[in-house]
Amino acid sequence: MSPLMPPSRWSARATASSSCPAAAGYRVVAIERDAVALHGGDVHLPGDSQAHALGLIDRLKLEELHERVEVVEDDFLNGEPLGLQCDAVWTSCSWHYSANHHRPLGEFVDRMQRLVRPGGIFGAEFVMPVERRHHMIEHYTPPERLHPHFIGDWEVLLPLRTTEFTERAHVGQLHDHTHRMGLLLAARTSTLTDHF
Repeated sequence: MSPLMPPSRWSARATASSSCPAAAGYRVVAIERDAVALHGGDVHLPGDSQAHALGLIDRLKLEELHERVEVVEDDFLNGEPLGLQCDAVWTSCSWHYSANHHRPLGEFVDRMQRLVRPGGIFGAEFVMPVERRHHMIEHYTPPERLHPHFIGDWEVLLPLRTTEFTERAHVGQLHDHTHRMGLLLAARTSTLTDHF
């Protein structure tokens, strides 16, 4: 997440991934539901080997960021609204995880939007469809399909996409694989606060 809030405000992460940098003078709330991502654990690596991966909490301590990040162990999609008004909300490559397919993509976007204060920024990077099966799952989406979710007091600032590229094998995907990525930044332009 890119924290854009002064120390007295909060920023929230609406994602199942676990990186969460914090800049000096900013406070970040990381919402994470995956126990291994939070606390670490054994993971399978390419080449049929295993290793212990640090969790978000240990990585924050290692980088001396733990005092500026509040970690909330919760399911972002099913948890109670946090009552936060954020200057920035960010998710990174979490929409396409099958664990998030139990809710429509529109609800995922809406949950994030509800946290953004007027004048705040919504940011998401996401995996776009590559294989035929991806085209049947709305959570693999190109940026232009997100525009209908940003009407009213929203302005889409930056929709980007990559060409196809090959990513090397990594934890969770033990073979080389092809991706296309999308990025969307949007600003909440209104002073309306009826979203809570």
